[in-house]
Amino acid sequence: MFRSHCEPRCAHLRKKLLTAAVALLVAVALTPAPAPAQQGARVVHRNLAELVGNAGIIVHGRVLSVQVEPHPQYSNTTTVVVSLEIIELLKGQSGAPFTFRQYIWDERDSKNKLGYKIGDEVLLLMHAAHPQTGLSSPAGMEQGRFRFTQDSQGNRLVTNGFNNGQLFRGMDPATNSKLQSLNVQARTLISQHRTGPILYDELKSVILALAGN
Repeated sequence: MFRSHCEPRCAHLRKKLLTAAVALLVAVALTPAPAPAQQGARVVHRNLAELVGNAGIIVHGRVLSVQVEPHPQYSNTTTVVVSLEIIELLKGQSGAPFTFRQYIWDERDSKNKLGYKIGDEVLLLMHAAHPQTGLSSPAGMEQGRFRFTQDSQGNRLVTNGFNNGQLFRGMDPATNSKLQSLNVQARTLISQHRTGPILYDELKSVILALAGN
């Protein structure tokens, strides 16, 4: 009698504990830090040098497909699977297309697929996939995810989820050996930029320097 009444409740409890454990594993694996990104996730500020250092792969690409689905091992964990056509790799290596699976912290984010849209051009500074869960995310969440736009002159601009706010805080080309070879424009960007869109080519030159390329 005890067994028949306990089994449904025990199974439900095991399922809740498994979901909580996966969420904790994801938080530990993907957190260079928990300021708002997704609705249910929080991260602390990271400058570009820290974002590049935390990223296993930095890819400029175009979204080919986006699919919200349960994690293949943890059915109660919602994820989004994104595939990118690679335009160029700025750090790391990847097969083509580049595909990653990202944890969705808040179910409200499932409806818009975390904002990934087919055809969008993006620059992603991605954590390496976790070896056990296969999950990944942009370093610093929305801080490491840049969208492309153009100004009235046709210049290509990029902006992250924090409007590039304080992206270069604490960075000094005079003391960072990786940045000392940058041209005047890139050095000026680092020292004077506070917020707003950045020319992609200028940001790219800083990223490549930080990545050692």
